[in-house]
Amino acid sequence: MNNQNKKPVVLITGYLGSGKTTLMQKLLAQESRKIALIVNDMGSINIDAGLLNKTGNKVAQVEMVELQNGCICCTLRDEFIAEIERISQEPDIEAIFVEASGISEPSAIAGSFIGYTEDEPDANVYLSSIVSVVDADRIYREFLHDLQMTTDTDE
Repeated sequence: MNNQNKKPVVLITGYLGSGKTTLMQKLLAQESRKIALIVNDMGSINIDAGLLNKTGNKVAQVEMVELQNGCICCTLRDEFIAEIERISQEPDIEAIFVEASGISEPSAIAGSFIGYTEDEPDANVYLSSIVSVVDADRIYREFLHDLQMTTDTDE
């Protein structure tokens, strides 16, 4: 499959509080292309989108779409695919970044996206990459705790 003329989609995933929005802020500050950003939040107020709007980004370079009150891996799947399809038709948009909710299932999102591109051979997008953000300190503490619990039960 030739992706040369298609728009890349980058999926940003990670647990709640792992640093997805911080990463997006850093990426947007350095981005020179005109991009679309889809921000998914489970709550009725999209806190992450609000934070991204306050970062001083070149607003003319970023189109933001908020999908809230559900998860793009399941309850908002159809809306997510519809937004991808709509954004992909905009001639000025060069790339799409998706910040998934912290409780979403990345494989389900990727599966939905890949299913869409397989069902729509003329789709103007491809899944460029999946980035999983991890809070190293937190994962280390939780891993050690789980390891300790396993060791304690084995004795």
